[in-house]
Amino acid sequence: MSEQKTDRPLVFSVVADKGKNVTIEISEEDYRRDLEAGIDEDATLTPGRYKMKRGGFLARHPELKIRPLAKVGQLMRQIALRNETDELPTN
Repeated sequence: MSEQKTDRPLVFSVVADKGKNVTIEISEEDYRRDLEAGIDEDATLTPGRYKMKRGGFLARHPELKIRPLAKVGQLMRQIALRNETDELPTN
């Protein structure tokens, strides 16, 4: 099985946006363009509307969340204090 690579991004329209829940629509024209660009029929979404949920990846993988800036600032202050208390080498 060989992978086909294309530079064409998924093209869609947002039909409804309700915060975490979003409905997108794939048009017949965009679907046809994907096929003409060489994307396999099984690798693209067919025309129609799709309901999706935002943030699902991070909900399943919380260990990949970025630390809040407050915690980063706190860590940087601890490092600065540690550096200030370290003895400077004397020559």
